[in-house]
Amino acid sequence: MGLLKDFQTPEDQAKMLTNLLSYNKVDHFEETRGLAHDKLSDLFEQFENTLLRELEIHFDVEDYEQTRRFVTILMSLNNQQTLIDFFLQKTIFDEDMEMFGLTPLGMDDYFADSQIDASMFDKLIANIASVFNKQSEIIDKIFPQSIPMMYKVCEEIISNQLSELVLFVLDSSKKYNLYLNIVPFLYDKLTTDLIERMVSSENVGESYHKLVRELIDMMFESFAVEYMREEVAQFRLNAQEKLIKWNEQISQREAETSSKILESVKVESKNDFLTSFKSVFALSSSKDPASKANFTEMQAKAKILSENIRSLNKILSPEVVLEIINNATNSLNRLMTFKDFTIASLRSDIFSSTQEIFIDVMDTIGIEHLTPGFEKALTYLQTYNPNSPTYTTQHNEKFAEPIVLFFDLINMADVIIQMVDFFYKEEMLNKKVVKHENSILNPSLQSKKKLEALVDKNVADGLNVGIELLVHQIETTYQELLLDTDYNPPSDAVTTLGPTTAAQKATSILEENMNLLVDSADKSVVDVFQQEIAERFFQVIVKMLKRRTVSVTGATNLISDLNLYYEFMLENIMSNKRQIMPLYQALKKIGNLYLIGGDDSKAIGKLVSDLSKFNGIFGQEEIYEFVQRREDWPLIKKHVEKVMRCFTTKLPLPVYDTAFSRIEHLSKLKSTYDIVKELKDTYSSINATFIQDLISAVPESNKENAALPFNVLRNEKVKEYLLKDCCEIVMKDDPKLILGSLGILHRAKILPKYKYQSQDANGLRMEFLHLLMDGNHVSLSTMCILNFIHNGIDVPYSTIRLFIDIISSSSLRNFSMNAYCLLQILQTSPRIDTSELFTSLMFLSSNSNGNYFANHLLFKYAGDDKFRNMPSFQQHQVLLSMLQLNLENSDAIKALQIWQLAKPIVLANVPSANQVSSYVEKVVTAFQLHHDPHLIEEELANLPSCIDTDYMVDFKLFFYAQYSAEKFNVLTKALRSPLRRTSLTSLLKSFIQLRDETNAEKIMETIFAHSTINSAELNTIVEKLLQQSKVSEAASTMRRMSLEITKASYLSMFKYTWMNKDQVFFKELYLKFMKLKRDDPTLESFTISLIEAISSINNRQAIRYYTKFLKMVSFQNSKTNQLYQQVDFKRYGLLDEFSQLICLTPFGMVECLKVLSKEAINNRDDISLRWCIEEFRKSGWDVRTVIEYLEYFDNQGYLKEVLKARAFN
Repeated sequence: MGLLKDFQTPEDQAKMLTNLLSYNKVDHFEETRGLAHDKLSDLFEQFENTLLRELEIHFDVEDYEQTRRFVTILMSLNNQQTLIDFFLQKTIFDEDMEMFGLTPLGMDDYFADSQIDASMFDKLIANIASVFNKQSEIIDKIFPQSIPMMYKVCEEIISNQLSELVLFVLDSSKKYNLYLNIVPFLYDKLTTDLIERMVSSENVGESYHKLVRELIDMMFESFAVEYMREEVAQFRLNAQEKLIKWNEQISQREAETSSKILESVKVESKNDFLTSFKSVFALSSSKDPASKANFTEMQAKAKILSENIRSLNKILSPEVVLEIINNATNSLNRLMTFKDFTIASLRSDIFSSTQEIFIDVMDTIGIEHLTPGFEKALTYLQTYNPNSPTYTTQHNEKFAEPIVLFFDLINMADVIIQMVDFFYKEEMLNKKVVKHENSILNPSLQSKKKLEALVDKNVADGLNVGIELLVHQIETTYQELLLDTDYNPPSDAVTTLGPTTAAQKATSILEENMNLLVDSADKSVVDVFQQEIAERFFQVIVKMLKRRTVSVTGATNLISDLNLYYEFMLENIMSNKRQIMPLYQALKKIGNLYLIGGDDSKAIGKLVSDLSKFNGIFGQEEIYEFVQRREDWPLIKKHVEKVMRCFTTKLPLPVYDTAFSRIEHLSKLKSTYDIVKELKDTYSSINATFIQDLISAVPESNKENAALPFNVLRNEKVKEYLLKDCCEIVMKDDPKLILGSLGILHRAKILPKYKYQSQDANGLRMEFLHLLMDGNHVSLSTMCILNFIHNGIDVPYSTIRLFIDIISSSSLRNFSMNAYCLLQILQTSPRIDTSELFTSLMFLSSNSNGNYFANHLLFKYAGDDKFRNMPSFQQHQVLLSMLQLNLENSDAIKALQIWQLAKPIVLANVPSANQVSSYVEKVVTAFQLHHDPHLIEEELANLPSCIDTDYMVDFKLFFYAQYSAEKFNVLTKALRSPLRRTSLTSLLKSFIQLRDETNAEKIMETIFAHSTINSAELNTIVEKLLQQSKVSEAASTMRRMSLEITKASYLSMFKYTWMNKDQVFFKELYLKFMKLKRDDPTLESFTISLIEAISSINNRQAIRYYTKFLKMVSFQNSKTNQLYQQVDFKRYGLLDEFSQLICLTPFGMVECLKVLSKEAINNRDDISLRWCIEEFRKSGWDVRTVIEYLEYFDNQGYLKEVLKARAFN
């Protein structure tokens, strides 16, 4: 230390010590060098501590000039980190978020009136900025740029104190329901307002604001990720809630209408329950004028149907859709606050989330709103269609009214589509969320196209219903009004000229319907509607003529009719006359076949042989059919055929043996039917395709401008046929032919505009395949891929992967075909990766119709590395989805086999808490559905510990009470107070099962002491009372409680008492169950109980009723057809009105089959048994599973007597 006295300034002292340390390094004597180094180090440490004390003293008195001096000295000693630690310790480490002026007690001021107070947050941002600015000012006075002090301070404040503040604000916002608003708001404040308020920092330099922005983004990343998930989930939930509310309003409106009408049904019996029910409420309903009207049952049904039909235009709601779109816009605007996030991966997630919300909008509007609305509307329209199983004559209005209302509905859907289109352009395109609009990888565009296709399909379906009904009306008119004598009058009859009554009536019906849509639908829709009617009417006339006998005298009436038809079409067809009028001109020529006298057989033969007279509409054979309907045909046949032979010898029938002749022939055809027929007939027998012929027939020098037969190419029903042609053509190693074929499809707009990059055949194949995939032609794409693989053409795995993704995101409407195509690809492709296996299994298990495909794929790969190498969380996802799928199809056998696969995975990789809960729920459901209690007992004894949750214990209690009293006693002793509510329910059921009334009463006392009885507990009590034949007491107990609690008990009461045929109870049950929502599982259970009841009397009749039930319900899950069906329940002492309660999902269908198949075994009815097995297979059960189930109930070996041995292999 004495040395230091010779140097007066700290700068000199620091320099001297530094030089000594340098000098010590050149000391060659290790012993003295080490000793000197130790002493110098001690001295150096003492000196640094002295400097730091001086630094601290000057810093505390805010003498920043001297502080900077000591900072410079310490820097010369190469001790920058000590300086950084010192400054952070003095300024930041001991601070918390209150350094910004925000205290937990003051948080309410920021969310006053449950709104974000922008002014308070402006003050908060100002406080935060002042903290940074103050630190920056001090640091600029003390530290040079070589020490990144301000960056370190910013890093420390943002990652700790500011992060703590953000977390506190976000958590506080949740209790005000402002979380989704505050996250983007606060982020914007921090990245915009805060940075604008921060003064420049000399210590950091020009990059100061950019570095702070990056630090804020790093801090905010976890908050943003959580917010994105919540934003998407909350939007989805809100959208579904809006549509559920809307659907409930519709259901409630229809239920109220039905209820009011049903209350007015006349019933003759004085003791009838409905009459007494009405009298009880007569006072309250007397003010309603509508209630004074009484109806018969048939009138009531018609009235209900009529009211439902008149509300067709109220099924869709553009207002609700607008609310959903506005909510989506708000969500997207909030998400786009993060579009400039500096972390690329999160920025990508933001854009993915916006796409996800848009797709949710499309799916919600399409699947949850438009699809149910259209299905309901089409269901009502089908009640007019005689070819529909829902046909009824109980209508109060003609078909014109509902078809116009239906097109009001279409107009609403069109408004919705326009709203969606505007939403897409504004939110997805203009805001650059979608960068490559027409790319196949643009899921938003694909989902929008699906929505538009859904509306188009329903327009076509509605048109088809209308046309079917119109055709039926006209056919009925001809059957009823067209007399045999109209076209073949007796010889002594007085001749009357002019159209027949039938023809006038038919055109009158056409006139009523032809212009039905002129003011209610788009012109293109009207044109299609009119053209289809004209073509169908033409077919009706042809069919009618081929069944009528026409005399020369009656031919004048026929020609008058044909002229009437021609004039009518000429006057009423607004456009497309070129396609329609040749049909009716040809009909007029057909009339001439009958007008020529029988003595002029040469003229008749000549006319029949001259095909040019009939515009190519009718072929030789068909004209010959017409002429055979002449009344004098047996007399003139020989002469006419002789003339025909002469003419056909001189003028042979045209043979289309060149490409040009075939194309020319096809281009003259007008009707869709003829075009499709000729295409198939012509090209099925030659080694060429229509497109190849086109290429051959079009001059090479003028391919681009040459006229094409657009009557063929632009026919909707021919497009798929032509694409199949192209699938064959691309297999040829002829690039020129392939390009020419594709060019024709592009010109005809069958394929979209596209510029091909390849010149070789293989490249063109792949580009064509991608066009098919882009157009969502799944089956054709599958055909191409399979053809390529089978012919040794390499298909890049990236294409296979893309196609699997396309199938997996495709519409559920074509699920079965798409699932089959996916399975074909997976079985044929030489390579399948883990990710594609996961995607495929999740897609196949996403729909109740996919159980057969999904089970096949899972068990094929279960022992393969592709499944074993799948990440554990994906394995759990797949297995849970597969369990759910099989339970939806009531296949507990396959569900337990999947559980066997899951157990080792659960043991090796414990699932998340949510997944454990899901496993337990599904495994318990499988146990409840399974038919073999011994197998269940074994499974319960070997459960993984993580699965043995409270919910599982509740199941064990009731199961052991039924099958093992000893294990039940052990389990109850292990229970600890306080007991959960669900455990009390299980114990009550168990004690009643064991007939332990003392303990059952104790449980009841406990329940009533803390809450009220629930549905399961009431049902247990009611079942006990019914077993004791205390029916009145059970009924009295039920009637005192709400329907939600008693619905299961009513079902138990029905199962117990249906044999008594208690009509009063049946009507009570009917009125109760009519109040339930259509997707209430109780209705499905009731349907199964009806099948059980009828099956116990006559199983074959139960099968017939089951098939009727299938026709009555929509095969959308949990939807029922509300129309009254003619099922004769009265023959079994039940109510016919029960048919209004029928509800079946795939689960209920299988449960019915279980009932029917067991009864078939008991009755030794091999016909019914085979039918049931076939129906099981249609439901996705494999043969082995069906046999395993049935063998359990076959105690006498009946199955092996009637089924072939291979069924048991």
